[in-house]
Amino acid sequence: MGMQGYSLEKYLDLIKKYSAQKEGEQEGALIIFADDAEYIGTNGWFKLKYENKPEEVFQATPESKQKLIELVEGCGKLGGFTTFGEGCKNLPAIEEPLTFDDDSAWHGARASTWANTPMARLLRPWQDLVRKEIQKGKIKDGKTLKKVWYHLTNSYNSDGQWPPTLPESPHLVHPFNYNYCFSNLEKAWFMVGCSGLDNLNTNPTQTLKEILLPQSGLIKQKALGMLETDRKNEKAQNALELIAEATDFSSVENSGLKVLSPLEYEKRVNKIVSARRLVGGVQIEKGQ
Repeated sequence: MGMQGYSLEKYLDLIKKYSAQKEGEQEGALIIFADDAEYIGTNGWFKLKYENKPEEVFQATPESKQKLIELVEGCGKLGGFTTFGEGCKNLPAIEEPLTFDDDSAWHGARASTWANTPMARLLRPWQDLVRKEIQKGKIKDGKTLKKVWYHLTNSYNSDGQWPPTLPESPHLVHPFNYNYCFSNLEKAWFMVGCSGLDNLNTNPTQTLKEILLPQSGLIKQKALGMLETDRKNEKAQNALELIAEATDFSSVENSGLKVLSPLEYEKRVNKIVSARRLVGGVQIEKGQ
């Protein structure tokens, strides 16, 4: 991505290091992969994560094609390429035992962390309900069955359930991403017969509190600080009004619903974002 200190030569040196054979060891194979490879050809989240430039997210990077060509050519000079199928047939088996951490996940996170975010805990029981209905085998039409699995699988989209909105980094799950998960799950639920929601062990009010209160608290604190120096500060007053509206969860609690409407979530997030802008922003996460 052009980050300072990274070059083709550096990557090829790493490949040489990890593909080197020990004396007397048979030839093996090294797997080279790109993290978030779906972003090749754009900045992806790179500019946001590493350079704090959100305005450049998904900006096209036409030089990516040539960089990839040079990497492939460089690897070709170091050794031959093989496929997984050829490797399994032709390469010698590794003698030492292989272990797998069942709690592993991408980006160095833990699977249990992903499964324990507020949105994941809200969606997972409903997803489990749909999965059990599918497994009963009542859907005989192959196309319909494939479509149900398609929507259920989409409902697990990680962006709709991440980040975990920890106290030290109180992010907000983006409404579009949550809506994507909810809409797909709702479609799958309709296709399996629309039943069982009342029995879900979910609490939308608690989910809203866990996601919205940490950041809204920071905004409220800043707004009150602004009023201490200027009691007529309209921006601070308006921010406090928006926070009060966004964090009044009585309508959700009184509804008795076990699922959270994307529109209900979006209107509250939008009010918090507007309040955040009125106070000039708050520090959500400390960078290294």
